[in-house]
Amino acid sequence: MMRRIQEQSDVYSTKILSLFLTQYKVDVSLEIIRATKVTNLISGESRGLEAADLGPVLDAIAVIGHRCHIYDMYLRGTSAKIQRYIEQQQELQQQQPPLEFQQPQDGHGSVLAPSSSSSSSSSSSSATTSSLVRKAAKLLHESELNRQVQSMMDKYLTMEQFFMRENVRKAIRMDQIVPGQPCSTLVDFVFFVLHKSLRRAFSTSSADAVCTVINLTNQCLSIDLRQVRSSNRVHKMRPCVSHQARH
Repeated sequence: MMRRIQEQSDVYSTKILSLFLTQYKVDVSLEIIRATKVTNLISGESRGLEAADLGPVLDAIAVIGHRCHIYDMYLRGTSAKIQRYIEQQQELQQQQPPLEFQQPQDGHGSVLAPSSSSSSSSSSSSATTSSLVRKAAKLLHESELNRQVQSMMDKYLTMEQFFMRENVRKAIRMDQIVPGQPCSTLVDFVFFVLHKSLRRAFSTSSADAVCTVINLTNQCLSIDLRQVRSSNRVHKMRPCVSHQARH
């Protein structure tokens, strides 16, 4: 049953994910990101792709990752329940006392040796059950759906890094002091971008994605904003920055 369910899941999920990647042009966006990576490092500007356009795509990938995580938990939970049930049945069979019966005799009144067919069949049944349980657990690890989602999450992290850095750089370029405001627009905009990326990473239910986005956030704060911190305008914003950091 588990093998059939997983086979059908792999077939249809592959088609659905392939259609999603084509419709949202994920691979095209990744090629643009890789092609403009050197240019971004030199000029600080992206060409051919707007970071804001990646927002809906990243949100959709996060939802897919979360749904697949729930489905994987369901399969593993069901497999664990079946395994516990089988183990309990085996323990009950072992605890049951042997049935009393009169040993058969031959025509001369001699007692025949007991047959070992019942014990051998019981041990073979136990071995077969254990083998099936191991195959079910291995099947979940070798799921094509899990491989597809992991590949998609790798693409998600590449695009999330581009989304975060480009929006932070845009905030730096558009930074201005608003009259009557305690700080510039940079602090609020950067906080909004990083907060959005972190919440999206947590919604994927992937520990690897969360850790990676946290590291990317740290890099944005320690590298991309270092130039702004060293400028004269930052001296006016330091009280506001510390206030946002406390939040």
